[in-house]
Amino acid sequence: MTGLLKNTYRKLGGKDYWQERLEVARNRYDQHTVTPKAVAEIYAILGDKEQALDWLEKAYQEHDRFLVFLKVQSEFDDLRGNPRFDQLVAKVFAPKNGSAP
Repeated sequence: MTGLLKNTYRKLGGKDYWQERLEVARNRYDQHTVTPKAVAEIYAILGDKEQALDWLEKAYQEHDRFLVFLKVQSEFDDLRGNPRFDQLVAKVFAPKNGSAP
């Protein structure tokens, strides 16, 4: 689902929809079929910044390859400028072994 569509659902009062999506995503994470970043997206959409950041940190620790989209995903717009988010972005995009990112 595109970020625009997700934001539209959020703005139209689709909180119950996203609560259900969160439950499904967490269950799928437990079954190893969804990445932690996917769970973080839903927490961010619901406005739960701390849980979103916790799950993004988990995504980093688990080497979630989808973190490459962290800088551009609209779901995380409300987290930009948060020190924890900014530190995570810096870690994700830090040069590895002296090479360019």
